Amino acid sequence: MIKVIALDIDGTLFNAHEEIMPLTRKMLMKAHQMGIILILASGRSIHGLKSLVSRLDFPLENTIFIGYNGASLVDVSTHETLFQSIIRQDLAVSVLNSTRNHPVTVMIPVDDELWVEDLQHPLVQYEAQTENLRLRFNKDLSQLELNPIKIMITSDKDNLKAYFDQLSETLHNQAIFARSGDVYLDVTNLGCDKGSALQRYCELKGISRNEVIAFGDNYNDLSMIEFAGIGIAMGNAVEDLKKVANEVTLTNNEDGIGIWLKKHLSEETRK
Repeated sequence: MIKVIALDIDGTLFNAHEEIMPLTRKMLMKAHQMGIILILASGRSIHGLKSLVSRLDFPLENTIFIGYNGASLVDVSTHETLFQSIIRQDLAVSVLNSTRNHPVTVMIPVDDELWVEDLQHPLVQYEAQTENLRLRFNKDLSQLELNPIKIMITSDKDNLKAYFDQLSETLHNQAIFARSGDVYLDVTNLGCDKGSALQRYCELKGISRNEVIAFGDNYNDLSMIEFAGIGIAMGNAVEDLKKVANEVTLTNNEDGIGIWLKKHLSEETRK
């Protein structure tokens, strides 16, 4: 029996126009009416997720947020933070210092703000708008008192790979550096990824992994797809995700979630 559906957002729940496809919305609402818990799992901040569900008219009852790539777990209906992991000040400073000799841009989401050192960068503007965050500028973020949940690093694909490849072993052993796209690298504490957060929630509620479906498309969805009893890769997913998924559905532009759920929720109601 399915009790949880976990959904990545960009490239999975959203099509290329940042919309939910019609059948996908219909089948998720059907799942919600059946009492299935919906979990939105994203690299976005909790503030950004709240803004998102408000804009999408998404149900709040029986809905859970996994934010910051798994570093925060929130029950939307009760506003209760079930789990949160803050990066130590010294580790945050070490990460920031590691970026100094690379052509990368750093962003730190803090509550309803996005702390940045470059106000004009296009992706800074995009992130602030996408997550409804106010921009806060400082020429050197490492000099501030930092209590971040996540640090975002962005550049073009090649520069980001070069930065990651040159990271010290010390930093690799102290934090998770997760690719959430070709131009994004998200830094969180060890043990903070989507799969770990999903597992934490299931253990808290006494839900077996075999009662969980998860949909994803990118590298930061790997742990979630591996944990779920049924891990589904979108047709547009990266090949590494398709390799570990139980099944591959159609793309996010082809109503891949809706088509898969239409078949399998019908089977669920016959059990």
